[in-house]
Amino acid sequence: MKDAGFHGDIVIPAVATESSGSVVVRFSNFGSLITAAWKKPSFFGE
Repeated sequence: MKDAGFHGDIVIPAVATESSGSVVVRFSNFGSLITAAWKKPSFFGE
């Protein structure tokens, strides 16, 4: 989406989730949208 952005992210580390990946919550500046994603380091080459 053109001109869409976000205010910021909150990253919950894998240690806190007791799993192999972290949780990322992103707060959009386009209305009141929030997304959450599970981020496994190997998916992003980290």
